[in-house]
Amino acid sequence: MTAFYNSPSVYGQMFFRSQGQVSVGVQKNLMKKAATLRLNVRDLFYTMRNAGRTNYGLTNLSFVSRFESRVARVAFACNFGNRNLNAARQRRTGVEDEQGRV
Repeated sequence: MTAFYNSPSVYGQMFFRSQGQVSVGVQKNLMKKAATLRLNVRDLFYTMRNAGRTNYGLTNLSFVSRFESRVARVAFACNFGNRNLNAARQRRTGVEDEQGRV
């Protein structure tokens, strides 16, 4: 789970409203840990928006910008092959010999 929040703020002549986002995800191992299923939802409460206003002289401007910030992702990963292989053989390099000399 991740979350962030931006409090109301002022940039120059622009006043921006608060914005935030909460994302959650779950993971499940399947087939004796040979496969993984993941589900992730971003902006769970649909609170990510850009809104604000400016008042400058005779100009009053308000804006709200909404985009599709709520996104759900499903991922499935499967490992093929023999997972019980012997460990890779240890290779010797000249570094061990040099360390022994010091």
